[in-house]
Amino acid sequence: MLSSINQAVSAPSLGDIFSSSSLTAWARITKPLDGQVIEPGQDIQIIGDSSTGISKECRLSILLNNIKSIQSTIPDTGNTKNGVSKWSLTLHDVKLNVGQNTVTAQLSCSNPEIGSSHSITVSVVKPAQVDRVEPMTNAKDLVIDRNIQNSNETAGFDLVAAGDYGCSSVTQETVNKMKARNPNLFLALGDLSEDKDPACFFNLFSKIGGQLKVTLGEHDTDSNDGRDSSSRFSQFVRHFDLDKPFYSFDYKNVHFLAMSTGKDEFVPFGIGSAQYNFTANDLAKASNNKDIKWIIVYGYRPFYSSPTAHPASESIRDAYHPLFQKYGVDLVITTHNHNYQRTYPLRLDGNGGSGPTITDKNNSTYVNPKGPIFVTVGTAGEELHPLDGKYPFVVSQLERNGFLMVHVSNDGTNLTGSFYDSVNDANGDKFTISKF
Repeated sequence: MLSSINQAVSAPSLGDIFSSSSLTAWARITKPLDGQVIEPGQDIQIIGDSSTGISKECRLSILLNNIKSIQSTIPDTGNTKNGVSKWSLTLHDVKLNVGQNTVTAQLSCSNPEIGSSHSITVSVVKPAQVDRVEPMTNAKDLVIDRNIQNSNETAGFDLVAAGDYGCSSVTQETVNKMKARNPNLFLALGDLSEDKDPACFFNLFSKIGGQLKVTLGEHDTDSNDGRDSSSRFSQFVRHFDLDKPFYSFDYKNVHFLAMSTGKDEFVPFGIGSAQYNFTANDLAKASNNKDIKWIIVYGYRPFYSSPTAHPASESIRDAYHPLFQKYGVDLVITTHNHNYQRTYPLRLDGNGGSGPTITDKNNSTYVNPKGPIFVTVGTAGEELHPLDGKYPFVVSQLERNGFLMVHVSNDGTNLTGSFYDSVNDANGDKFTISKF
């Protein structure tokens, strides 16, 4: 008789649960994760656990939407610990439906009184919203390049961005208003969850799928071990299927680079680190791509800031601003400080000891600016940080909750940024960049 183990597998200790239960033979799926987005047409590797000592008397079937796709004895990987064995099977030429699909691991044994059935759901979204994964040619073994393809490369599109979410009514209102804008992309900038359990953040964006791109903050980076299921870091990288917490992708004629600057001791970001080398190689590649008109970098720690809770990091600024300058980065979006700030276009000369140079003193309209604009949007829902002054390189700053919306238009030559107050439903700041 097959037993369902969908409830049992969520318990903290598999060995304890199954050694003391009536499930003398069982198998469950550990990857893909329940709710994970799957690219249509790709091979799917199914990874799981099973009770030990059943490889000869039981057969494992993998069913897609209740239709048997593969049947095998339990593959013996030799990886056994505490009465639990690991197994892996690959499904080739998989045909899944757009939307939710059920994947089931069904264990049938010669003794009909034992066996199990465990199901997960995976989602497939339309190809224009799904990442195509390719290796970086200039950054081997560092990270993957996630390219979102669309047939109309220069048509207008929208993205929204914010960080420091929390889990309050203000957070919910901010996310609801971001969704109401119906953007093509959502950028979550870090500190996605300040609680041990990131379930609130997952629930806020549960139906967004591949449109959501995340970077991890200080509170999200409590480890660098993607296999440590007790850590927030592991839960985030597993949920979003990140090989590394820094990566890049193209959307239409815009190149996006996601940085991970939560904690240097876990994910190093200094000069000479894997992340620094990846960033340098990735931006060099993007700047030489004739199909790329804009480069947007997003991450956690701000490069520039007026006086407030967290000073900007000079070491990050001195390491990365010269790269941004060299390779033509247009916009840098960060969080960490719970307020909104926008700089003028800035150039950094020498080691930055004398501060940045403003290259265009217009308050809101820029044509072919010489240097990136830096925007802090730590406004998703956490309690706001007061601003204790305003530095000359900052053109606009607000103590409000809300989000940044970026609209690319005019055949991909104009970029307009607007900060929307999620409480008062007002436009608090607006700027436009044109490139010809």
